[in-house]
Amino acid sequence: TALRSVLGCHRVVSNICINKRDGTPNNTIVDELLYAERYAIERTNAWMDSYRTILNRFETTVRNWESWNYIAFMIILLRKCLRKRKV
Repeated sequence: TALRSVLGCHRVVSNICINKRDGTPNNTIVDELLYAERYAIERTNAWMDSYRTILNRFETTVRNWESWNYIAFMIILLRKCLRKRKV
């Protein structure tokens, strides 16, 4: 695809799953372990987007914005730990 070509020109390894609905044969290999890590990062980014302070970036200093990110990470981790503890 065009995206894989552009990424290849910049020496970026594309680990994008094939669109099974496309119907065209494709020999692209996807590293499943790397893709699972990518999914975890994308999911965390989506959780971070739920925090309005971070998303809208009301803070004027990098230090304050960074602190809000750490608070969001701590909340996400705490919720995950509490959820595992209940099970």
